[in-house]
Amino acid sequence: MSAAEATKKYAQSEKGKAVRRKMRQSTQYKEMQKRWREGGGSAAEYQRNKDKYRDSYMKRVYGISLNEYNEMIEVQQNKCFVCRNSPGVKSLAVDHCHTSGKVRKLLCHKCNTALGNVDEDITILKKLIDYLELHK
Repeated sequence: MSAAEATKKYAQSEKGKAVRRKMRQSTQYKEMQKRWREGGGSAAEYQRNKDKYRDSYMKRVYGISLNEYNEMIEVQQNKCFVCRNSPGVKSLAVDHCHTSGKVRKLLCHKCNTALGNVDEDITILKKLIDYLELHK
């Protein structure tokens, strides 16, 4: 396991979440937020550095860079890997395994939510297919 994978796994663990909650309650963190808001606030800062923030988010959450995400968009021709629909205004979601953290493909919001709603359980998906076939 690489250092980035280990960091990501720790950040998603209960201990990592507890550390972040404690950090957000610290005086130093609150002062930093106050200075940041006084400098233009989140919306202005984000607009000035949108790519930087998106790149940081992608690396932190999925372990891929914004460039890698954009390459995936090109390969999939800006279409959902499952339903092949274009996302319209929204961007495609990075589908990943919640157990291993491995990035799979880019999905539209509907397909990504559908997988999440069945806890990525193949048995449930097969039962849903059987149900639909039974009630055509």
